[in-house]
Amino acid sequence: MAKTKTLKKRASFSFDEMPIAKVKHQGKAYSPTEKLRDKEFTALAMLDALIDGDLPAFKQIIRAHYEALNIEATLKKAHLSKRTFYDAVSEKGNPSLETISKIMQGIGKVHHLGQLK
Repeated sequence: MAKTKTLKKRASFSFDEMPIAKVKHQGKAYSPTEKLRDKEFTALAMLDALIDGDLPAFKQIIRAHYEALNIEATLKKAHLSKRTFYDAVSEKGNPSLETISKIMQGIGKVHHLGQLK
């Protein structure tokens, strides 16, 4: 009777032992912060979120945009307290139309004054 073949023991696997693959540099580096400072890009993203009925995404976009702009200075221009802002954009937040309007005015004032280009 012939012997049955058994599998050889597998070598252990570790992500630390994987070789590092280098990617060729292809032009300008991407900066998400710079993209989030772009008023038109952010406005279109917020509009898409509202059209899709995705309020959590809308709030995340607003928060990310404000953080990219310097949140304290932008809130000051919007005449909003930090508490009101963070309550509005929190996961459970349900901002009023008045609060959303002030948030949007704050974004417009920062860009209108030419603080960021």
